[in-house]
Amino acid sequence: MMAHLLYYYPICISAIGVAIHFFGMLGLFQLEVPRILHVIMFVLDLAVVIGLLRKWSWGYWLAILLYVQQSIMQPIWAYNAYQQGLGLFQLLVTSPLVISALFILIFNKNLYIKHE
Repeated sequence: MMAHLLYYYPICISAIGVAIHFFGMLGLFQLEVPRILHVIMFVLDLAVVIGLLRKWSWGYWLAILLYVQQSIMQPIWAYNAYQQGLGLFQLLVTSPLVISALFILIFNKNLYIKHE
């Protein structure tokens, strides 16, 4: 049971990223983010979801790279937004979710790579 929760947690976080960036590509969010960045992040998040579900090693390493980048950038973006009176949700919720997904990936590598 716990292994299933650990396995699906980073996949669900990335799937949420797929949805966010899909809506961002459609211009349905009021964010000051160029549409091309939504496209790039949509492709990366989708590749992570597929790679982790298929237990391909490149999917695991792409997820590690994505979550390292997000673990650094989410708090920075949240802090900058917080200084402007926004971003409290991002600072208190989003950043810890992303950082915890990174730790789960790092300490549970065997769950995400198919061993033949």
